[in-house]
Amino acid sequence: VAAASPSAAPHAPSPRSACFSGLGRAAPQVGSASRFFVYDDGDGHKGFVANAEISDHEEEQTHDEGCLSIPGYVAYVTRQEKVWVVAQNRVGRKLKVAGSGLLGRALQNELDHLDGAVEAPATMRT
Repeated sequence: VAAASPSAAPHAPSPRSACFSGLGRAAPQVGSASRFFVYDDGDGHKGFVANAEISDHEEEQTHDEGCLSIPGYVAYVTRQEKVWVVAQNRVGRKLKVAGSGLLGRALQNELDHLDGAVEAPATMRT
């Protein structure tokens, strides 16, 4: 997936319109080869993230998780409990996002999509 440029940002959907009933939506899920995603955990944490990488993490946990790419399917996925993400905002400025619990899982899920995975490989079990 290609790096996202600030010129792609005006065409990116808003976090709420993009997420529908989910927590996030990555560009590859809607047919774009750019490295950005939007998220909205419904608890006030929402945004646009481009060219993201996890810079740090803490603890692992396994929890049930679904994905809008596979409606109705839920798997037990092992992820980090808390993550720190370094990225760019809509105008290309450096951005840091920290997420734990549900938000942390959503950030990791969207990063998986940017890396070409629908769910975390080798950690899924039904």
